[in-house]
Amino acid sequence: MMRVADVVLGGWELAPTLILTSGLPASILNDNYSFPTNNYTYGYATWTGVPVKTGTTKTGAGPNLFPDPVAAAAAFTFTLPGESGNRNSVRGDGNISINLGLYKRFRLPGSDKQNLQFRAEAYNLTNSVRFDVNSLYLSAFNLGPTSLTFTNPNFGKYSSTLTTPRQIQFALRYMF
Repeated sequence: MMRVADVVLGGWELAPTLILTSGLPASILNDNYSFPTNNYTYGYATWTGVPVKTGTTKTGAGPNLFPDPVAAAAAFTFTLPGESGNRNSVRGDGNISINLGLYKRFRLPGSDKQNLQFRAEAYNLTNSVRFDVNSLYLSAFNLGPTSLTFTNPNFGKYSSTLTTPRQIQFALRYMF
């Protein structure tokens, strides 16, 4: 009786892993054709001091870093020649991932050294989606002939993910 209970209840292992990170920084840019410091470096926009609300939001154009892209762009101004602007002025969402492994070891009859192990592993168990700040479109301004205007409908829009979708794998492992 004890051997049957050991086969059913004994030898289980649970291996959880939790990954939490803070969000990666990103910088708001001037338009692609302005170089406030020199002709080789794109300039960063200058933060005006108005708080910028971030947090991935689903918009009609897809996931966006800003709940209100127009209000977020209004918190920045065009960097003038000779100024450097603000680098890493906003932060994307952090990463969260829960991985889980479940293992069961069976002793093979006739040997104390031979085992068979069943393995089930799940990566990103909750299927959490986090977006990559390096894929953000953060150029909000266009310099017209007489003024600076916000004309970019893609401002703050993500184009790729940082995390991979849920993956589950099963395996049998023979140990001797």
